[in-house]
Amino acid sequence: MHISERRTKDGGYVSVGTDITRIKEHEHKLVDNDMRLRATRDRSENVRRTALEQQAIELADLAEKYSQEKNRAEEANQTKSKFLANMSHELAHRRSMPSSAFPRSWEAACSETLGSEKYQEYCHDILTSGHYLLEVINDILDMSKIEAGRMKLDMEPLDLSKTAGGIAARGIRGAPTTRTWCSRRISMKPFR
Repeated sequence: MHISERRTKDGGYVSVGTDITRIKEHEHKLVDNDMRLRATRDRSENVRRTALEQQAIELADLAEKYSQEKNRAEEANQTKSKFLANMSHELAHRRSMPSSAFPRSWEAACSETLGSEKYQEYCHDILTSGHYLLEVINDILDMSKIEAGRMKLDMEPLDLSKTAGGIAARGIRGAPTTRTWCSRRISMKPFR
């Protein structure tokens, strides 16, 4: 209860009593709500801060993983470059040796009569493999030239069906064969 006194004009007092129980209850509710709101806000800020800290940790982990993978890729590229340089050197050095004469000697041997048709097939397989091996060696040399920037590449049209047919023709004798047909024309604009 709240009592307030007032003076009257004739010098007396008037006391007025007001029941403020509801106002006090409302004040307590407001204070409680304010305290709960502040606690909720504090918890929310803590959760947000924790989430931000967690995101920062995850981003740091991702950056570290990215850096490690980038280093691995760079190391792999350096290893490839060293391999190509070494292979190029070795192959260029050995090219003057009889390895390039290998297919020529088998061409001569295949032109002679070897007797059985089976031996002719073996001879043909050896000759085809020798030519393929020389192509692989030349491709490795070309890759090392490209890697070193000593080869200029020119764009030219490519007959995809011929290329695919050539790849299929290099199959291993006796292996199951499959036929692949290119039924669509592929047109590509040359890169410039």
